[in-house]
Amino acid sequence: MDKKTLLRRIKKSFFFKAGLIGILLIVGISLTCPLWIPHDAMAADLSARLAEPEWFSNGFGGKVDMIIMRICDIFLAVPSLILALCVVAILGVNFTNLIIVMLMTQWVKYARLVRGNVLAIRNSEYVHVSEVLGAGKFRIMITQVLPNVVNPLIIQASQNLGTVILAESGLSYLGCGVPLPTPAWGSMISDGRAYIAQAPWIVFAPGVALMLTVLCFNFLGDGLRDVLDPRNKD
Repeated sequence: MDKKTLLRRIKKSFFFKAGLIGILLIVGISLTCPLWIPHDAMAADLSARLAEPEWFSNGFGGKVDMIIMRICDIFLAVPSLILALCVVAILGVNFTNLIIVMLMTQWVKYARLVRGNVLAIRNSEYVHVSEVLGAGKFRIMITQVLPNVVNPLIIQASQNLGTVILAESGLSYLGCGVPLPTPAWGSMISDGRAYIAQAPWIVFAPGVALMLTVLCFNFLGDGLRDVLDPRNKD
């Protein structure tokens, strides 16, 4: 068999390519694992025999938490603007689909924020005291965990409103945001590009309005953080 025939068959064989890629990944992981695995693979700990993986047994919410966080990782791996454009291209341009797009591109921030705060709160002293006194998990969640999660959510929402407005303006600029004839700053800026040399105010007016609005929401978020932060002694 000549070299060209061999290469052609290799390129056509799905199983050969899949097996080769898998083996290369396994070899690569084996060679680099000392760099990213903190534990000694040769050390023995009989007290931890048959122990479940940490993410399986000790995570916040166990399997549910693992699944939600992996979904978050998938969403974070895709740029939000590209994801928004794909959803709009599939579903079409209207207000309902625009809301769906905003939810799909923004929910990850809130999920990770809530998870981080809950993980910190559940290890706090007052939660352990409540458990010792006999309080159930549902009561602890409602009376102690939830009130301490609400404030960070309010702050995040106020700060994220500016990001949402910018995202919608970007979609409107590309013709995928608020459907015409409803006015939107992004579409105004897009329509005014052709006249920027003769009448620059057509672009500057919605641009400045957009900038000031986002800036105000950012200021509001910073202010709410100062007001609602329990560590603020002023």
